Amino acid sequence: MGDSMIRQINMRFEIAKTFASLVVEGDAPHRVTVTDIARRMGIDRKTFYYYFETTDNLVQWIFRKAMSSIVSRPEFSSAKLAYPQEDLHDPFPELPFYVQVKDGDNFIHQMIYFKYWGRYFQQNREYYRRIFMGATYFEFFDYITLLYFPAIEADIRIMLGDREMPEVVIKFLTEYHTMGIFGRVLYHYTRTQSFMMQDELNPFFSYGHRMIQATIDLYCDTPEKAQKQQSPRR
Repeated sequence: MGDSMIRQINMRFEIAKTFASLVVEGDAPHRVTVTDIARRMGIDRKTFYYYFETTDNLVQWIFRKAMSSIVSRPEFSSAKLAYPQEDLHDPFPELPFYVQVKDGDNFIHQMIYFKYWGRYFQQNREYYRRIFMGATYFEFFDYITLLYFPAIEADIRIMLGDREMPEVVIKFLTEYHTMGIFGRVLYHYTRTQSFMMQDELNPFFSYGHRMIQATIDLYCDTPEKAQKQQSPRR
């Protein structure tokens, strides 16, 4: 990696760090502007726009870069990484954000992933509390749920294997469990001040996926379903 590329990467991180500090320091509902960032860093606005299109784009990058760092950890060296679905037109399609389940998985990667994920949010709690609550920022909750919907749906299809399930049920499970995962974060960050990473919760960081698997097994493996799926098609 050349010196120019290193400088560009470092500048992105400096802009992100400055923005996050201003968000935490600011008086709600004040929106941190490009001018605020440029003034704090001693740069001109053109420098910001060289690296990011808008401050909303910067909010997305901060989250996506953090998720990319998580899935790059050694624990996930054998995992299949998930990237944004093409029809989302995500501004950072090159950054992975999730680890996909494996056929016959025990969800150990999901347990580790969501534990790191939760720690990241906890370490940046005040920043994300303001981003989630700030009506002056784009709907960050909508962004992350739309990002994860296809990934969770892909997990469900992998867990299904060659078993059949109506598309409407697959969509329901996708929406229900994705909103459950992220809805808990939204609830705690905007409605409570409680700590989210108690040691007692360690066995439950793959709870969502275990419940999906249990639901699929219950739906597909009842005698009526099993007989229908094993019957030859005419």
